[in-house]
Amino acid sequence: MKKYWDNPPDKMIDTGKNILKYYGSAGKLQISMPTWTDKEGNEKQGKTLSLNLDALRETDGAVELLQNILAEIA
Repeated sequence: MKKYWDNPPDKMIDTGKNILKYYGSAGKLQISMPTWTDKEGNEKQGKTLSLNLDALRETDGAVELLQNILAEIA
């Protein structure tokens, strides 16, 4: 069985400092550091955090916290 990250994301944005990948059908949002190149010239994904959106939705205050953070930077 394929892992969700083996499929292309539904949406992706590269800010230059972070890469956001949204996998809607899997209910995941990945936030990564920028890609980098190793000594052999291979491009590598930066350290990545995957948010489980179902868990956020089910946890009191989690969505509200994210909404407040996004409102501060919008």
